[in-house]
Amino acid sequence: VPVYRCMAWLIAIALCSTCAFADAEMSWEPPQPPRNAALIYYRAFLMFNPLAPRTDKAADEALRKLLEEGVYDDAALSPWLDSNRAAITLLVQGAAVDECDFGVQFDQGPAALLPELARARGVARLGVAAMAQALAQGDYANALELFEAVLALARGVSCEATVIGSLVAATLVDAASGQAPALLAALCGRTALLERIRNTLDDAA
Repeated sequence: VPVYRCMAWLIAIALCSTCAFADAEMSWEPPQPPRNAALIYYRAFLMFNPLAPRTDKAADEALRKLLEEGVYDDAALSPWLDSNRAAITLLVQGAAVDECDFGVQFDQGPAALLPELARARGVARLGVAAMAQALAQGDYANALELFEAVLALARGVSCEATVIGSLVAATLVDAASGQAPALLAALCGRTALLERIRNTLDDAA
């Protein structure tokens, strides 16, 4: 008899669970996309694989030349870019969200922690390298999308309304601007893309 009782209880629990699941399924609504770009950027920061200068000297030097001289070395940088495709995708996704609030605790005054600034700098440099790679491959629409994404991250950082945040935002804009002449030259004759970059630059001004 106890065995039959146990089976009855199990069947009853299974039926209740099924009904509960059915009710939940009927009332389920698809989740809304993030309304705060910072949530997407934080995911990009988590996925980001920074360069290790001591062990990857060639890539580190190639990134320096890209940022300072605008020279892109695909052989040195493509392995790093390939390892960061998820972070690059999230960088672009974050740019599609207008609001960006990193949740700075202003009530702490000068003691407020700003860990996102260093991470934003690293991901923005990654975006610049990805933009240079896209230009080298003739993928101009992707290059423009990455240019817009880096500027959007810079805008998000500047929205912190902190002095150091504004300084970091300026360095991000400078990093992206280094590729702007090559991007504009590549877009010559492509009216729709040129109009996009004109609007992007107007928004960044």
